[in-house]
Amino acid sequence: MAQYNYNMEIINNVVVLFRELSGFDGNVYIPEGVIAIGNRAFEVCYCGVKYVDIPSSVKRIGDGAFSCCEKLQEIVIPRGVEVIGKDAFYNCHSLKKIAIPDTVTSIGSGAFKNCNRLKGMTLPQTLKTIGPTAFRYCTSLESLTIPRAVTTINSEAFYECNALTEINFNADNCGDLWVSSTIGEMAFAHCAQLKSINLPDCITSIGSHAFQDCRSLEFVNIPKSTTAIGSYAFDRCESIKEIFIPKDVVKLSYVFGGCASLEKITVEQGNPKYHSFGNCLIDTEKKILIRGSNNSIIPDDGSVVRIDNNAFEGCNKLESIVIPNGVTEIFNNAFKNCQKLKSVTIAESVTYVCNPYFEDCNSLVSITASRSLLEKYDYFGFKGKEFGLNCRRVEFTFI
Repeated sequence: MAQYNYNMEIINNVVVLFRELSGFDGNVYIPEGVIAIGNRAFEVCYCGVKYVDIPSSVKRIGDGAFSCCEKLQEIVIPRGVEVIGKDAFYNCHSLKKIAIPDTVTSIGSGAFKNCNRLKGMTLPQTLKTIGPTAFRYCTSLESLTIPRAVTTINSEAFYECNALTEINFNADNCGDLWVSSTIGEMAFAHCAQLKSINLPDCITSIGSHAFQDCRSLEFVNIPKSTTAIGSYAFDRCESIKEIFIPKDVVKLSYVFGGCASLEKITVEQGNPKYHSFGNCLIDTEKKILIRGSNNSIIPDDGSVVRIDNNAFEGCNKLESIVIPNGVTEIFNNAFKNCQKLKSVTIAESVTYVCNPYFEDCNSLVSITASRSLLEKYDYFGFKGKEFGLNCRRVEFTFI
C-alpha cells in the first residue's frame, strides 16, 4: 500500500511520484529510509522544485528522476548514492553546481545533458563510467578533472561544452583501473574553447570525431599506450601546431583534416605502419601521404606514390609545394582551402588527379606541370574542374 510523506508517493522505500501542492515553497526534503528515487519521479515538476535534500539512505537516482525540473538550482547528493541514472537531471536549466559523492561509480547517459548553467562540478575518484551524452550541451562548464578510476568516456559525453577550456586527467601513473581506457566517439567534439588536454598514459583508443571542431585546441599529447585513433578524431582543430604519433598506433585515417596551423608531424621510430618525413605523415606500406603540414617537404625517394584525400586541406600558411617524381596520383581535395598557396610544381610522374584538388586556393597564381597532364584535364580553356580553379587566371608553365 502506498505511503504518503510530505508531497511524495513512496512505495517500498522508493519515491515513485512527487506532487506539488498549493503553497509549495520549492524545497524538497526526502525522508530518511528512502533507498531510491524512482524513474521520472519528479519529471512532471516543470516549475516549482528549486532545492532537493537527499538522505544518506538513497543508493540510486533513477532514470529521468529530475528531468525537466527547470528551476532546480541546488541538490545535495549524499555519500551512499552509487548510480546516477539515464537523463537523471536532463534539462535542469537552472542547476549551477553539483557535488557528486565518492560512492558514485556510474553516471548514466544524458544524466546532466542540457544543464546549460552548470559551472562547478567535482567528479568522484570512484567513478568508472561516464555515459553517452552525460554532459552534452553543458555550455557553462569551464574546467574538468577526470578521475583516475574512469575507464570509459562514452560517445558525446562532453559534446559542445563551449566554455570548457581545460581537461585534467587525475592519473600521474597507470594503476589497475587504467587498463584499456577509451575516449568515445565525439566525446569532446565542438568544445570550442578547449585549449589543452593531457591524456594519461593508459589511453588505448581515441574514438572517431573525439575532438572534432575543438578549434582553440593548441596542445594534445597522444599517449604511447594508444593503438588506434578514429577517423576525424582531431578534424578541424585549427590551432594545433604539432602532432606526435606513438609507435604502437597502427590504425588511423583522416584524423587531422583541417588542422590549419599544423607545422610539425612526427611518428615515433619503430612504428610498423606509419612513418614521418619532411613533416608529412605517410602510410609506409601503401606509400600514401595521409597528412601534410604548412612546412611539409614531400619526399622524392619513392616512399610516396599517392597524396591522399584532403591531405593538405586547410593548411593556411602553405605558400608553395613541390610534388616530386615518384608521386603518381593526387586524390580528392588534396589541397583544398590552402588560402595562401601561390605556386605548385607537379612532376611528370603524376598521371592522375581526382577533382577538385586546388579548390578554394584563392591565392594560386602559378602551376608548373607536364603538357600531357594539362591537356588531359583541359586546363587551357580554364575549365579545370579537377583543379578547382573556378575560371581564375593562373599561369601555366610546362616541364
